[in-house]
Amino acid sequence: MKVYKYVTADRIDILKAGMIRLTQPSVFNDPFEMNPYIEAIATDQYIDNKFKNEHEAHVLKTYNNQSFSFRWKIPFSRYYLGFEKSDLSNKIKQSAKGKALNAARETIPSNIDAAVGILSLTNKSDNLLMWAHYADSHKGMVFEFDSEHEFFNRKISDPQSSLGLDADLRKEYGFLRHVTYDKNRPALTVSEMEDFSQLLVKSEDWIYEEEIRLLMPLPKASRTISRGDGEDIHLFTLPPSAITGVILGAKAKQDFKVEIKELIGSRKDLEHIEVGEMALDEKAFKLVHNPIQKL
Repeated sequence: MKVYKYVTADRIDILKAGMIRLTQPSVFNDPFEMNPYIEAIATDQYIDNKFKNEHEAHVLKTYNNQSFSFRWKIPFSRYYLGFEKSDLSNKIKQSAKGKALNAARETIPSNIDAAVGILSLTNKSDNLLMWAHYADSHKGMVFEFDSEHEFFNRKISDPQSSLGLDADLRKEYGFLRHVTYDKNRPALTVSEMEDFSQLLVKSEDWIYEEEIRLLMPLPKASRTISRGDGEDIHLFTLPPSAITGVILGAKAKQDFKVEIKELIGSRKDLEHIEVGEMALDEKAFKLVHNPIQKL
């Protein structure tokens, strides 16, 4: 299967440098990007089960944090009696619905933004709106990729990227997955989050994009360009063999067409790439994909 990336003409640097940007969610034009409503930290049942299994270990940890003189005077068995299970459990539940929940709503989106890079793709190369929005009003181009290439089919673990969530999401990187569309914003219970699926839901307003995504941990970027405005550019090495085609826009300038052809024709690692261009259909509001003869 082929997947596509709409870009402006200056993204010819992807071919020149062999690197592509994966973008943090806050930089996207959708303010809801990877930003579900955090409804709860955990259910009462989850807290009860976790508390039952971890209560003594938690008390022991607090005991060990006390001073040596304190522990000399008061043995753990006596200290433990001061931690009434039901009282402590209720305090945890109250925090999970108050202070801890508010903290999660503030920190989880920023943690996600610092951890996750997104490569937005689609299975459509002839979408009029996407050519207009993402390819400089048809003056840019579309990259065609082989979705079966290894670059899009990895399971990458990032031990540094827990996102501040209880579940282990560190292996949710390196492979393609489809965005889903809904009229309702996802409501997230943190303890029940097992994968990124709830972070891959967008408003139905975006359904025309038919988006497919590759997620990567930003700390694994091959190069990071600091901008000082929170929108650093994270570049990942892109094997030329993952690119199968370049489609130029219907309004692409002639000198840009020549530059693309000369670049691909001059490099052995790019010579397999098919070059095409979009033209306007004579009778319908649609684009026609025509091949371009290589140099």
